[in-house]
Amino acid sequence: MIVFYLLLAIFSVGVGSILGSDDFLVAFGAGYGFARDGWFSKKIKDAHLPDVTDLLLNSAMFIYLGTIMPWEAFSPRDITPYVTPLRLLGFAALVLCFRRIPIMLATYKINPDIRTFREALFCGHFGPMGLGAIFLAIEARATLETGTSEPLPHPPKFSPPYSNREKGVEMLWPVVCFVVMCSTFVHGLSVLGLSLASHFRRKEGERAPLLAQETDPLDGMEHERPEDLDTDHEED
Repeated sequence: MIVFYLLLAIFSVGVGSILGSDDFLVAFGAGYGFARDGWFSKKIKDAHLPDVTDLLLNSAMFIYLGTIMPWEAFSPRDITPYVTPLRLLGFAALVLCFRRIPIMLATYKINPDIRTFREALFCGHFGPMGLGAIFLAIEARATLETGTSEPLPHPPKFSPPYSNREKGVEMLWPVVCFVVMCSTFVHGLSVLGLSLASHFRRKEGERAPLLAQETDPLDGMEHERPEDLDTDHEED
């Protein structure tokens, strides 16, 4: 089943490419449809291979992303004078606050998988931006540079006067990279913050032996359905 899960991702990307569609969107849709009712997750919950594979791939890619982060492009340049550290921070904060949270809070009552306001707030906050955003940024920049999905082997050097397309090419990469970096820090530290809060809310004798090692569900979460609990008891 785990092999099928991995092959589904490769198959979806291949079919999307052959049909000339957005392969990233096809893979996302396939993954959502495959995990819609939680059946597959329950079947492989005791298998650690998916978690190990996901951890290795994510760690390797984020280390690579850190090495190619365009730090020098986060300060004003002739072609992008409006890209400043303060503007980037403000833009990243607006994206994190308004990208998912408002729509989740507005629609959670019609979503059968979300039952409480706190669940909606939790799901709205934890929408990290990562390698998918980087992939789409590379593809968007390639489209601006060459009109295809193949980027140039080396970034072009533009000379004034700069056209809007040239400004877009130079602005796209640092802005997306900065937002992904902020998302990585904010969502990564949010997990630590929730664990610390859960740790210090408990009485002295009920705390985990290590700091922030709590794994119990968050207060106000009602994700498991009553019929699921009954099924678990019957299996036990």
